[in-house]
Amino acid sequence: MNITGKLISKLERETGVSKTGKTWEKQSILVEQSGTDYNKEVVISFFGDKIKSIRDIEEGSDVNVSINLSSREY
Repeated sequence: MNITGKLISKLERETGVSKTGKTWEKQSILVEQSGTDYNKEVVISFFGDKIKSIRDIEEGSDVNVSINLSSREY
């Protein structure tokens, strides 16, 4: 799925340790979609090495993000 819009903000980077003892890192961004009537604002999370791909993008910039959707019951 592709999301096109404007980068509204970069949220705080989060880190932690999993139950198995592995460290993890996550950073999310808030994107306001263009060309849609519903759900204009979307939060997209990046994990591990993928965080590097958003490091140099400034807030207010136009972005085009390709994502894979997934969810869990809880």
